[in-house]
Amino acid sequence: TDSMQYSGFSTKKQEYPIVIFSPAYAFVKENYTALLENIASLGYIVVSIDHPYISGLTQDDQDRIFIVKEREGEIIRAQEKEIKTINNDIKFVIQQIKHLNNDITSNFYKKFDLDRIALMGHKIGGAAALDFAQDNSEIKAIVDIDGWNNRANNPKTNKPTLFLIPQLGKRSCCESVLAMCQGEKDCFVSIIPNITSV
Repeated sequence: TDSMQYSGFSTKKQEYPIVIFSPAYAFVKENYTALLENIASLGYIVVSIDHPYISGLTQDDQDRIFIVKEREGEIIRAQEKEIKTINNDIKFVIQQIKHLNNDITSNFYKKFDLDRIALMGHKIGGAAALDFAQDNSEIKAIVDIDGWNNRANNPKTNKPTLFLIPQLGKRSCCESVLAMCQGEKDCFVSIIPNITSV
């Protein structure tokens, strides 16, 4: 890893766009180190969330540890309750970002570009990102990695969206995503060949 704690900011910009990342069920943010470091190297502040009771391992402020094991079928069925939990965590993180941005004692004081926030997630994290962003004007873009959410009530995206989906995954998932993007100028689908899961 090339990550360092409290390494400071580049002086090239005054503010930096934000990517908020949510992992797959039973995964932790460390599973995505290479991906998230790469995004940060392109000039983004990346904030990754471990969701209690959804991420693989979390620790609360009382030092209790919660371990989650992967469930069969999570790839396709993102549970409504868990998406709501993830969305509440995203909302909390955005509030904390705003607080840090306005706190003169913070290392992040005036470093966040609050007009350029993107959500990115993997599997259930991607489904939740899509769900949260649709109804939140603060989110300007979405990246959904192999996440699927049945958006029957709102089948179109309303902001720039990138879907990364496996070619050999569940057929109904691919068809749903392709239908969601049909006719949308800012909706992109990348189908990754010869794999069943991203």
